[in-house]
Amino acid sequence: MKSDRFLKYTLLGMFALLLGTTIPLLILGLANWAGTIVIGFFISFVYIVFAYITIRQAFGKSTQTFYKLLFGGMAFRFTFFLLCLFIIYKFTKLPILGFILAFMVFYVVFQIFEAKLVLREIKKQKSA
Repeated sequence: MKSDRFLKYTLLGMFALLLGTTIPLLILGLANWAGTIVIGFFISFVYIVFAYITIRQAFGKSTQTFYKLLFGGMAFRFTFFLLCLFIIYKFTKLPILGFILAFMVFYVVFQIFEAKLVLREIKKQKSA
């Protein structure tokens, strides 16, 4: 129950942060920067959802399988980020610095959620 509340507050806070940064940029006429922030948000969201799915699958498996899923997921997510970075840089006129900053800020907040999930799963396994 407590973790569900944490998830809801995290997502609500993330959307508030997204709106709190994009709306002023749109008002100031910086639509490219606002678009970059939205793209950074959604890419980091997909990134963390994939991490969540990978971690959920990894728990309960053998140690070897756990580490394969964990490190394989990290490698895949890093490749995904580099691919997104390349696509934005090469095929759009969006400011790359804005994307990197937005992605990193949202990624750190989502990472907090992921860390709490891992710790909760470890507690479950120890008590079982």
